[in-house]
Amino acid sequence: MFRDFRKKSNKKDTEFSKLKNILQKELSYEIDFIKEVEEELGSIKDRESTIDALIDSITNDISKPTNDFLKHLEQFEGYLTSLNTKFKKYKISDLQTIEIKLHPNQTLISELKLISSIDKETLFQDDYNQKMQILKDYISKSKKFHLSDLFDIRFIINGNLANLNNQTQSNGTDRILKITLFILIMRDLIVQDENNKLVIYIDELGEVDDDNIFELIKRCKENNFIPIFAAPDKKPHIDKYYDLIEDKKSKKIIVDATRAIYVKN
Repeated sequence: MFRDFRKKSNKKDTEFSKLKNILQKELSYEIDFIKEVEEELGSIKDRESTIDALIDSITNDISKPTNDFLKHLEQFEGYLTSLNTKFKKYKISDLQTIEIKLHPNQTLISELKLISSIDKETLFQDDYNQKMQILKDYISKSKKFHLSDLFDIRFIINGNLANLNNQTQSNGTDRILKITLFILIMRDLIVQDENNKLVIYIDELGEVDDDNIFELIKRCKENNFIPIFAAPDKKPHIDKYYDLIEDKKSKKIIVDATRAIYVKN
């Protein structure tokens, strides 16, 4: 009987040592060990509440705003699709196709998507540590993101990449291309109403051929723009001309309405 007791006692001591090792406790006495473990078990609910509050804070202050930020990218992609559809309506010289493409920053978008998915439901998923590490890295850098950080804009003309910061076609074609882009973007920023027209000034019309002038005036009217041109010579399709006069005394340029010339196409 004593042998059985000794055997059970040794087994108990061994299991107690294993348990202390697992829980990383240095207490020698079982009573003290049990008391401390019971206290920690009692505080688990408080810890869980604290963790839940922290996760809720991350979700509300970071994850949801990041998700909303990414939705703006989807909206902008939809806007570009609409813009490309409008471009197809208009003829510009001999250009066959004009397309604006969005080239996404895949690395940044992927990381922001991971941050946007942080919540209590994903707390114990395999990629949770990765998400939190990415979030810590961004917080440590204190980086502020703009929508334009998520992509580059690329213009494809007749199937070839074009840089609109430089001249891509002839002077006249290049001018009409950029003006058309300006009109299509601006029309979405102003109230579309017959009585709400925007005046735009277009210089050096002498470089633009007659067909492009006709198409440009037509698309201006369609989108509630009033174009004012400057050219050294008279051009067709324009309803009214003014001769600009320099006042000899003030040296200012005067627009004299009495010298207006009206033209019927």
